[in-house]
Amino acid sequence: FTGARFGEAAALTWDDIDFEGRTIRFARALKKSGKNPVIGDTKTHQTRVVAMHEELVPILREHKVRYNELRLQLGGTWNPLNLCFVTSVGSAINRSNFYRDVWKPLIQTAGVPYINPHGLRHTFATHLIGAGVDPTIVRDMLGHSTVAFTLQEYNTPDQDDQRKALSLLSIKAR
Repeated sequence: FTGARFGEAAALTWDDIDFEGRTIRFARALKKSGKNPVIGDTKTHQTRVVAMHEELVPILREHKVRYNELRLQLGGTWNPLNLCFVTSVGSAINRSNFYRDVWKPLIQTAGVPYINPHGLRHTFATHLIGAGVDPTIVRDMLGHSTVAFTLQEYNTPDQDDQRKALSLLSIKAR
């Protein structure tokens, strides 16, 4: 629902989520996980604020409730960085462990073809562009510097799209 990069989502803090305004601010990215995580700038060194889809708000609220329950159970060792998405002991998410322990089992359980988490970013953008969303909006949501890059990377028209485009033309008999 946001088109975020994995590192951007992994570096989100609860302060980045505005439930009332229904926005998420992507200002940082997780560069290295482990005992001493490294959080730095986003890939493009930009902060962007993305509107939250209405279905995402209750999902994140419920996640925050579970998060707070686990935080209370674990006490003082819990997540000093205030990250939204953490391991079961409150530390920053390791990308490799997430892929292996969470993502792959989730894909297998769902019974869908494998796609890596970054593929969700591609799917997000492709669906928006295919639905006719202005490419500048998609560019802004993804944090790209140019619309040209967004369209080059995420627009994958097929013959059905070509036929739809051609249907907009008409030839009047003379």
